[in-house]
Amino acid sequence: MNGLLKKYLGAVAITTAVVSLPVMATPQEHTIKLTATVPTQTFAVVPREGDWINDPQVLSYNIASDTLTPVRKAFSVINSAAPVSAQLLYTNTPTLMSGSNSIPLAVSFNGITLTTVAQNVVVPTSATAREFQLVIAAGKTGAYTAGTYSGNVTVSFDAGTP
Repeated sequence: MNGLLKKYLGAVAITTAVVSLPVMATPQEHTIKLTATVPTQTFAVVPREGDWINDPQVLSYNIASDTLTPVRKAFSVINSAAPVSAQLLYTNTPTLMSGSNSIPLAVSFNGITLTTVAQNVVVPTSATAREFQLVIAAGKTGAYTAGTYSGNVTVSFDAGTP
């Protein structure tokens, strides 16, 4: 029995040694890039919904009504003492193009249609609301020619003088 006890205790000792070895796992590391932009408290016009402005925006086609759904985006506006003006840069009528086919666009901010001439879109008294809508819509409805359309709209905002 002494030999059997030695074998049993030896097996228990080996099992205990194997079970108590630390499990070797590969460490997992992740780098998370962060940014933050804090505008001045005297003048800023910034998109409210994250970084959408750097991504293409889609005017979705509704086949039942033969219309394109406008892009509507909110902007936060800070201007402590003067109106905020806005204007389109480069053209009065931005367009979406697909080959030789085009769809004119209408652009408005705070309900005011934008052109290449600067005009006040936020007055100091309404700047306390801080949120205003940019709307980009098709300038015509219906009878669109099939195609994949693309284009750009460039809007410039400026602090006016009191």
